[in-house]
Amino acid sequence: MSEEKIRTEEYHVSGDEVVHKVKQIVHEGNIRRIIIKTEGGKPLLEFPLTIGVVGAALLPMWAALGAAATRKIYLLAGLLVAAFLLFAATGCDSGARVGDLLTKSETVELGGAESVSVEIEMGAGELDVSGGASELLEATFTYNVDELEPEVTYSDGKLMVQHDDVKEGIGTFFDLDDYRNEWDLRFNENVPMEISIDMGAGRTDLKLGSLALTRLDINAGAGDVDLDLSGSQSLIQLDYDMGAGRFTLDLTGNWQDDLDAAIRGGVGELTLRLPRDVGVRVEVDTGIGSVDASGLTKDGDTYTNDAYGESDVTLNIEIDAGVGKINLDVE
Repeated sequence: MSEEKIRTEEYHVSGDEVVHKVKQIVHEGNIRRIIIKTEGGKPLLEFPLTIGVVGAALLPMWAALGAAATRKIYLLAGLLVAAFLLFAATGCDSGARVGDLLTKSETVELGGAESVSVEIEMGAGELDVSGGASELLEATFTYNVDELEPEVTYSDGKLMVQHDDVKEGIGTFFDLDDYRNEWDLRFNENVPMEISIDMGAGRTDLKLGSLALTRLDINAGAGDVDLDLSGSQSLIQLDYDMGAGRFTLDLTGNWQDDLDAAIRGGVGELTLRLPRDVGVRVEVDTGIGSVDASGLTKDGDTYTNDAYGESDVTLNIEIDAGVGKINLDVE
């Protein structure tokens, strides 16, 4: 399988030109992700153009706006809302229609798999990922739009779960109010794996602490994301690009290996649940918002718990914040 070639282009525009430029970029087509940065190059919002339903995408943005306290946040959120509406207005009618509710099950046999690389790409809907499978993957899909029929492929140690709309862009399901798209993915807990998740809009619930997971990459568009990595015995690297909404990350438990985690950008609320008996160091580069730290010692932009420098294992977390509130809780 040939690797996808990715090209990055950068544009410098003033604040009142953002919407016009975004509209122009979308019209050019074949755009997978847009990142909006400050004048100094700091990411404020990053989102994929795989979001299927504009209404769902706007909800977490309005929630972030309701918690805002400065004119800059209102201006930014207003521009972004306008941009999303422009996406909808320029989206093409794909002919997609709501039909009968279908349930589809897929199983990927364990075989002799020694390790696996997993890629999950979902435009919009509800995504649940956990362990507990006796095979490599045991999945259940529920959907009522033919174009949302998922595809599962596995070859040469690479497992992919996606649907065609991921490649079609944001406008496809703009006018569908009662669509359903729900994925329940259960993985084997004994096979070492790396997981990459690209989620457009919706609810995401990831219970991954029991997996033999070594690396996790997440690109989230808009919606609520709950990521439970408590007690992971193998994870050493986490990269999370936050869009708009609420993100809760559970890192409690008895970790066995050091972790390097990077969380970038976003509009909304970020909550980290941190262990008390494992060393924790959090470095925060704040954007427009606040940091509420409980049970941690602050030194400049760095927060540490009492176990830092004393325990054999350390969780190193870097947060490059966008707009919103950050909660750091030691439990």
